Amino acid sequence: MSLMYTESILKELGQAVSGIREEELQKAADLILGAGQIFCDGLGRSGLSCKAFAMRLMHLGCRSYFVGETTTTAIQKGDLLLLCSGSGESKALISHGEKAKEKGAALLLVTGNPESTLGKMADVTLVVKAPKKEDREAASIMPMGTLFEGGSCLVFENLVLVLMKAKNETSESMFKRHANLE
Repeated sequence: MSLMYTESILKELGQAVSGIREEELQKAADLILGAGQIFCDGLGRSGLSCKAFAMRLMHLGCRSYFVGETTTTAIQKGDLLLLCSGSGESKALISHGEKAKEKGAALLLVTGNPESTLGKMADVTLVVKAPKKEDREAASIMPMGTLFEGGSCLVFENLVLVLMKAKNETSESMFKRHANLE
């Protein structure tokens, strides 16, 4: 079996996140570190990458939730809502963003569209340069929104490393919080 597309995929992913600067990642990390609770949300595959990040936040010792899960508590002042949305125009996520702002929470957005409704609401925005999933003539070899989804995973993994350093965490210390009822 050949992984004949790997080089092209890695190149595209690198280009998609190349515009995010260290200062922007630090601003995002500061929001996370300063939050009482972190609520993560996204739809579809973008939501799955955000859900994986919510889990990693828990491994880092943060009080994190994925919106819609039965054990998710109420958002309040001093909390953070982290949204992952390629378009920045998903109605459900806009509604969640409005509710968070109404309650006094901050909003962190990972998006491909910083000029979107969510982009205008966000306190900090991290931009993954990727074509819209509806763009059938996109300059990506990957279908639909795959470039954004993969790019968002890379953004989240970079944030994990920044947070690990800030919280003086290691893989070993984080593993102590890993699920053991498996």
